[in-house]
Amino acid sequence: MAKRTYIGVSGKARKIKKMYVGVSGKARKIKKAYIGVAGKARPFWGDGKISSFGEVSPLKEARTLAAGEYVSDYLIIAGGSRRHNVTLGSDPKSAVDAYNKNFVKQEVADLVEKKASSTPAGILNKTAIFFGGTNGYDSNNGTIGSSKIDTYDENLVHQYLDTPDSSKLDGQGGGRAGASAIFAAGFDGWSSSVVYMYTEGMVLTRLESWESGGQETGASTGKYFIMPRTGDPSREGAAWDETGVRRNIPPFPARKRSYTSVGMEGKAVFAGGYWNGPLSAVYAYTDNLLVQSWTNLQNPALNCGGVSLGTFAVFAGGFKSDGNLAEPSRMADTVTAYSSAGVQTIMDPWSYKSIQSAGAGVAEAGILAGGYGGTTDSDVLAKVQAYIIE
Repeated sequence: MAKRTYIGVSGKARKIKKMYVGVSGKARKIKKAYIGVAGKARPFWGDGKISSFGEVSPLKEARTLAAGEYVSDYLIIAGGSRRHNVTLGSDPKSAVDAYNKNFVKQEVADLVEKKASSTPAGILNKTAIFFGGTNGYDSNNGTIGSSKIDTYDENLVHQYLDTPDSSKLDGQGGGRAGASAIFAAGFDGWSSSVVYMYTEGMVLTRLESWESGGQETGASTGKYFIMPRTGDPSREGAAWDETGVRRNIPPFPARKRSYTSVGMEGKAVFAGGYWNGPLSAVYAYTDNLLVQSWTNLQNPALNCGGVSLGTFAVFAGGFKSDGNLAEPSRMADTVTAYSSAGVQTIMDPWSYKSIQSAGAGVAEAGILAGGYGGTTDSDVLAKVQAYIIE
């Protein structure tokens, strides 16, 4: 299913941008090409269009508020909860599901402890990192954070270690900044301003504190890890590079919080969210640390799922209207994709409505898994939707 093809030039791998074949004495551009994989024709060259692969094998345990990440050619969905709202009792899970890029399920160890909303931070030295998370709820102190970091290497071998000072943190923003992984802000019972950087070998550096203004996520452009400020459009956000240097970045053009963030090739994209109601606005930060306004989602979307396939980002579901209850009438089944240039593609809707699906993607394949689609705990989902670039 690889859609990127390389050729050796002067001892280096160079990406092929166009291919041609001779037909009746003329050079004709190749639009699609296939190769046999496990007895099936799989595309290895295409014109770079996003496409639905359909529903694939479900999660081994239905759950929402899971975390998604990739390592090598594997897509990992880690942890989660049987409840969509941790204030109702988080009921966290340690289950982990892994798929290869052909969407075949793989054997993989579970997390070291039960937790939801763990923070994935991209790949560090061929290792996927899941930092902290929520493993309980206290009516007096709020969510109870996890003090564990789970890692999975390129062979899906699982290891774990303690968070710095065994801090119990959840709700952090996390992502890749070049060759480093950054974890910023979050909650340790109260709003936290701690910022950690890990480099090769999981070497820890504590960076200058930074307050995001709320429990939000961030995204990577590849070069920078981006964290916008919550709410106030007059306050600058932050971008960290691989050395831990922090730069100020322009604020969102308009107020929003509780957005869905996805890092793609050269862009950090923030879709949907909430401010006096669910929002449809989509903003993207570039490697030049400029902010762009992209075409809105098809409908307002709070807690929509999001996944990156390298040059494309896909957003699905979410709350489309305000209300006191989680119920299907408030949820969306729509799916919207964007190229790294901000070009929007309207995808076929799902056959069900959902919020909080978890995304994991590599350069040519991605999944949106689990989530919540009803009014009771039994409406937590195990469904997995897959997407490819062809």
